Amino acid sequence: MHKKLVFKSKEEYRIFLKSRIKKGFDIRDSLCAREIISLIKYYKIPLCYKIFIKDSIRYIHNYSKYCNILLYIPMLSEVRIWHVIKTFKSSKKYNLFIPKIREVDFKLVKYRVALSRGCFGIKESNGRFHLNTPIHIAVIPVLGVDNNFLRIGFGKGMYDRFFCELKTKPYNIFVSRRRFIAANNLGFSHDIAASVYVGCYK
Repeated sequence: MHKKLVFKSKEEYRIFLKSRIKKGFDIRDSLCAREIISLIKYYKIPLCYKIFIKDSIRYIHNYSKYCNILLYIPMLSEVRIWHVIKTFKSSKKYNLFIPKIREVDFKLVKYRVALSRGCFGIKESNGRFHLNTPIHIAVIPVLGVDNNFLRIGFGKGMYDRFFCELKTKPYNIFVSRRRFIAANNLGFSHDIAASVYVGCYK
């Protein structure tokens, strides 16, 4: 069983997690990819969504014929999810989106095979932004999580800003090569919470 550690702050935890990063190929990537594929295949798109408008709650029907998935193009330190992309890119049931990074945030673009390097050297697709497209599943790279399963990322805040703008919240699949769960609460109210956390214990 993975031993949970206590940290004084979120930043201290992030420094610890960065020191555990391994770049390049890792056998854990294949194990994580298989679990992600299984989770996506068994996911059922909800018939309606609950949204908050000021102090009231409203329900809107879901008329989408497709399952929209937010993926990512992996850096050397992140789980390589190419097998996940390959599995779903040719299916008519799914639309795949990836982030296109701007200065302090990112917007959604459809995944296309022709990739070019953008900000921070991360590969991206070219194309128009999909500003109002509902995301049903989000596969999100993490360094680890706190005791409430709130995301600990690299500290740029891009995912937090993006998710704050969403009207409906997706099914969040957090992924890292090793599972790191702090024993205490370190996140803030704006941090993204996991629906499920995929990662290996060793």
